[in-house]
Amino acid sequence: MRGLRFEYRWEEGYPPLVNDLRASRAGMRAAAAALGEAAVIALTRPIMGGEDFAYYLERVPGFFWFLDTQAPERGIVHPNHNPRFDLDESRLPPFVAVMAASARALAREFGRQSRDGGSLRQSREGRVREYYIIPCAPL
Repeated sequence: MRGLRFEYRWEEGYPPLVNDLRASRAGMRAAAAALGEAAVIALTRPIMGGEDFAYYLERVPGFFWFLDTQAPERGIVHPNHNPRFDLDESRLPPFVAVMAASARALAREFGRQSRDGGSLRQSREGRVREYYIIPCAPL
């Protein structure tokens, strides 16, 4: 073991992705209304994966979700980020319905709706502090 050396270099990654509880609840209610209660499953344990969406959640309330894109009966079984990933396109219309319902729910919960579909966040003094469009995309 003599003469052994090592070099350690810490590389920063994405910040932790932490869902806003109020936003998560609003989104889950919207998803349940769009798809039915049985189709919405709350994860009960944290997941340690990294995701750049965490940068959004550092600035605005929101939530990260997983959408089931698989259809085993049609051979669509590979997970996201797998080179053989495929998407059951018949699931796109319900996904869009969930995203639209969630965007409306978050706009109602956190701000007023703007003309182009974004939401305006206001400071305590009533001035617009920042503008954002809720980013919603299937994973």
